Amino acid sequence: MGTAGLFWNFDVYLQLHEQEIMDGMVTAANIVDMATLDIPPGLHLTEQAHTSVLKQVSDKRSSKKRGAPLIVNSSFPVENPEARHTKKESDASTIPPKNKVIDAADAEWELAKRRASSTGIKLSRLAPSVGERWYGGVVQRGVDMPFGAGPWRLDLANTLYNQVNPVMLSTHGRYIWAESPYTTIYSQGVNGSMPVVVESRGEVVIFDGALHGGNRTLRSAFLRASKLHFPPTKRVPDQLLFSAPQYNLWIHCLYEPTQDKVLEYASQAVASGFPPGVIMIDTNWAEYYGSLTFHSARFPRPAQMIDELHSMGFKVMVWVVPFVSPDSSIFREARKRGYLLRNINNLTAISEWWDGYSALVDFSSPAATEWFHQGLAALQSLGVDGFKFDGGDPEYYRYHGEATGAGKLNAHEHCEAFGRVGLQYNLSEFRAGWKLAGTHLVQRLSDKSHFWDRRGLGSILPNGLLQSLSGYAFNCPDMIGGGQYTDWVEEGTLRPKLGVLDEELFVRYAQASALFPMMQFSLAPWKVLDPEALRLCLAAAQLHVRLAPTIFVLAQEASLTGEPIVRNMAYVFPGAGLDDVADQFMLGDTILVAPVLEKGVLSRIVQIPTGRWKGQDGAADWESIEVGGMSSEDTSVIEGPATIAVGARPYGKLCDLPWFTLVEETHE
Repeated sequence: MGTAGLFWNFDVYLQLHEQEIMDGMVTAANIVDMATLDIPPGLHLTEQAHTSVLKQVSDKRSSKKRGAPLIVNSSFPVENPEARHTKKESDASTIPPKNKVIDAADAEWELAKRRASSTGIKLSRLAPSVGERWYGGVVQRGVDMPFGAGPWRLDLANTLYNQVNPVMLSTHGRYIWAESPYTTIYSQGVNGSMPVVVESRGEVVIFDGALHGGNRTLRSAFLRASKLHFPPTKRVPDQLLFSAPQYNLWIHCLYEPTQDKVLEYASQAVASGFPPGVIMIDTNWAEYYGSLTFHSARFPRPAQMIDELHSMGFKVMVWVVPFVSPDSSIFREARKRGYLLRNINNLTAISEWWDGYSALVDFSSPAATEWFHQGLAALQSLGVDGFKFDGGDPEYYRYHGEATGAGKLNAHEHCEAFGRVGLQYNLSEFRAGWKLAGTHLVQRLSDKSHFWDRRGLGSILPNGLLQSLSGYAFNCPDMIGGGQYTDWVEEGTLRPKLGVLDEELFVRYAQASALFPMMQFSLAPWKVLDPEALRLCLAAAQLHVRLAPTIFVLAQEASLTGEPIVRNMAYVFPGAGLDDVADQFMLGDTILVAPVLEKGVLSRIVQIPTGRWKGQDGAADWESIEVGGMSSEDTSVIEGPATIAVGARPYGKLCDLPWFTLVEETHE
């Protein structure tokens, strides 16, 4: 076999695995191994190419500069080693116009098979589909989705302190379902040009609508996956969660809630014109972690407080966790009864979490779970209406290896078991979760920062929409303004940070949340905002109330069909070129919402789909920036498809929320 002009190309592989290479997880030797897998028998990388690989990977790691090209030359010549001394040096450097290139996808697949053969990993591979986009899985990765424009990789085991449902959905009607959290899904391709590879330790289901004569859309993929893997349970959470804003006292009270502070917050909210809704009393309302009894000094008359809140129109939730403080009476009781998880050394597992070190209730034990429910029932007898469940992240069950219990569950299954506790209640909220999509559990986004970028406001839409596509229809953004407490106070001392509040950002948070299924305040806007910014926040809350009947109808439908309440543009308008649009969304199929997500802007670009759309509130003033967007006699009506620039009534750098209603469908 002649070798002149035969080259091995793996530039896409290098792009895909840049982080692993930088972190030392993939070495230059691994890369050379890829060559030996795919290069025809009897051929090797040339000595010069081998040296180049080693040097360039070493230089890249030493530079610590991510994003720059990893390998300057990633197409390496191969040779027959027996002919090494007989060919001229010029042979390796002379590249004929038409070289045979060994396919990087096949090389990656062979390497994956080699890894799998020694580790018990199950492999699957989906054929390329040009232009395909993928969504799903890890909610915190919503800011990176859709996948498909370039190389991508998703590890389902890393929940990133939010929900994970092990499903991936494509805009071409395909889906992947993985039973095991120990699953990695990736593709080296650009714009769907390469296969999607699945590596898993459990069962994997792959469905392709094109092979079953069905639709090839994101919606069809979701409905099929939902029906088979996370069907709706026909239950809807308490209506008050949808019909009025929620009030979480975490940022307002931090670690020092009291009966007086709770009542003052509620009364001031109503006096400021905000409608009563669900009010959540957060951490340290109890004597210690694991206790389900109100702190006697901070809440001397809890039943009376709850009665007063009810009389104002509020329902009351309290914060509960699976943790139990060591050296407490509850710890001693639970340990004696065998209700606490044990570590791999058969000792009581003590896990480090954000508030310290605690034991964990074993929710794989029916007896321990019933004991916990009894404690919640005692709170209900005082008038507590529901519970904010927090802290069940798999990370806390892995502190001493896989913490074990009566059910011998892995860390993700322990997280799921804690989630199942909430199924008994109609008024609940979770932040962390594994599976349990399709149920009536309310799922909130993880704590966001008081920033404009993806650490804060910039993540609300993409991550919230990914919650919906993952099967969590009853979802809530994080607290308005951000629930990351270290943005507001010094960690440990709780000393307030001065000058951090951005009123424009606070208003934009409220507007972005207003037409989600739920919205949630914490930092009291009536205390921290100037009058005009407060007016705009109140307007956002009133808009939510105004559209609450529509939202609740969609919630009822979601309980029956599983369909999301808030939807990606590509979900409602397949094939319209909207797959990558992440800064606007649909409420149902007929309301388009385009919040302003950038600081200091007085207008924004909106992609209007096919149909006749009427601009509401902040979208009443607009101008077409592409042919095809002109309206009828009513200047607030837009003929789609169109790209428009929306302006609004400014207050300094603030404006109203742009949203649109579909007044007439049109068909091309």
